[in-house]
Amino acid sequence: MDEKSQIQALEGTQPWLPLKRGRRRSLASVKELVAAIQAYLHEYNRAPKRFVWSESADMILAKSERCEAALVTFI
Repeated sequence: MDEKSQIQALEGTQPWLPLKRGRRRSLASVKELVAAIQAYLHEYNRAPKRFVWSESADMILAKSERCEAALVTFI
């Protein structure tokens, strides 16, 4: 897989990453990708936002158990 394909794959799976500069210009190399990620993390860590759970721990664990059961049944 070439660098451009790797960058496009990462852009598709991690939409929170600021990989595109503007709407028309994408990153051209892995070096630019690493620099963009590092710049994003540096900026984010200056004023991080606390993660707030939207569900209770019991609901999250119950869903996890349902998913595991469905996966075991599927395989």
